[in-house]
Amino acid sequence: MQDTILTVKNYENARIEYDAYRNEVTNLQNAPQNDANKNKLLEIQVTYDDRKRKWERLMQDTHTKMNLLNENKNTVMKQQLEMFNSAVIAYFSGNGEQLSDILSEYHIKTRKLSGDDDATSKSFLARQEG
Repeated sequence: MQDTILTVKNYENARIEYDAYRNEVTNLQNAPQNDANKNKLLEIQVTYDDRKRKWERLMQDTHTKMNLLNENKNTVMKQQLEMFNSAVIAYFSGNGEQLSDILSEYHIKTRKLSGDDDATSKSFLARQEG
């Protein structure tokens, strides 16, 4: 995740550099054509092409990383929905053992509800009053 954020920041910086050189090339192309301007235009054009390639590469990297994050999100959501579906089926079928197995498989801790009036079964407000 942090790598993706760093790539996006680099992409934004590359876009700013690319835009700056693109504007400079445009300004030099519109300027009067003398030897000094032609030489400077050639130098700036090389830098502009380099910045454009860098920006395009970072744009592709950003798209790839965002796609990977999206796929990972979808995989996690699918797994969570399958777990939830299994737990709901076990709960409503009255199969407490299967429900306990599902919850322990995913490391979900449950709280046992009992009729005891000890401190752990009291609500927060009841514990404050007592």
